[in-house]
Amino acid sequence: MQIIDNAASVGWATYPWPAWVPDSVRVHVEHLWPNPLAWANACRCAAAPRLGAAVHLTLPDGRVVAGNYVHLRGLVGRVITREPVPAIHPVTLDRGQPRLLIRP
Repeated sequence: MQIIDNAASVGWATYPWPAWVPDSVRVHVEHLWPNPLAWANACRCAAAPRLGAAVHLTLPDGRVVAGNYVHLRGLVGRVITREPVPAIHPVTLDRGQPRLLIRP
């Protein structure tokens, strides 16, 4: 998984974050990793979905929502949904597929 083609030469100050990534998630990733290359390597090691990969999650109430994946570290990431309302869902990777991290 390549976050960006020239990750080795880009720092966080110039990293081209997609507009749909909330500031809180961006800041969390930038706090965890010294640069985009380290983050990209962690994504590869975890066999995580690509940044922005389309994901469907089943919520505790049974609703299925669509969103986009952002990797944090290890087997933990976030799925950002925009419909019906914007939300950030904490997820864990289960055989490479995001699953809700917190269940009732």
